[in-house]
Amino acid sequence: MIGTPLLEAVNLLETLHNNAARLGNDWLVKNRRQAVDLRRKITALHAEISRAGDETFRDTPQYSEFRSQFSKLRSAIALHQASWPIVAIDTENPEYLSSVQSTREASRQFITWVRQNFAGL
Repeated sequence: MIGTPLLEAVNLLETLHNNAARLGNDWLVKNRRQAVDLRRKITALHAEISRAGDETFRDTPQYSEFRSQFSKLRSAIALHQASWPIVAIDTENPEYLSSVQSTREASRQFITWVRQNFAGL
């Protein structure tokens, strides 16, 4: 079925983000190596989502919106990771907490968009 790799990748992205949220910021600080690995997995998954999304939406009216939505997600994550390297995470800093919330919201919006638009294909 066309799009299945995209849905699988998006589901995995959601799982990784949910696991990070469930583990919490203190876990990230105490387990820096695993936190770096988690960020690497998410980055690698972005490449997979990009390829699968291109395959799924390439010849559809949703293609440019897919690219736009995906770009917003990648930008939010890149800004968060650049602003808050694992070694600089301060779980008490309101700016850090706001960055986490913005990143989670960007992820939620992208995942929702993919699922809604995939259902319409």
